[in-house]
Formats: sequence, structure tokens, C-alpha cells
Amino acid sequence: MLVKITEEHFVNPNNVTYAKLVKGRIGATLTIYLVGGDTIQIPVNAEHPDYAANEILGLLK
Repeated sequence: MLVKITEEHFVNPNNVTYAKLVKGRIGATLTIYLVGGDTIQIPVNAEHPDYAANEILGLLK
């Protein structure tokens, strides 16, 4: 089953190995690592990056 995580990305939750949230001075990026080495980088709300990342990762449950 594919799950829509952004307007451009659909992911099979079984293919996600891990995710990493990187907070910078200007913004934040959630990187989702997939089986096979592919990655998806998603910019998230810089004011509330933890909340935004949890919303996206909650879709993959």
C-alpha cells in the first residue's frame, strides 16, 4: 500500500528504514531513508519542525 506523504511523494511504509530530522538556522529538513539507499528530503515547518516531522511520520504507521 502506498501512502501519500507530500504532493510529489508516495511511499510504501514497509520500505522505510529510518528517518532523520535536521534542524538548521534557516529551516529544517526531514530525510526519509528507503530500502535500497534512496532518500526523500522534505522541507518542514521551521517554527515547529518536531511537530511537522511527527505529522509526516505518523502517516507511515
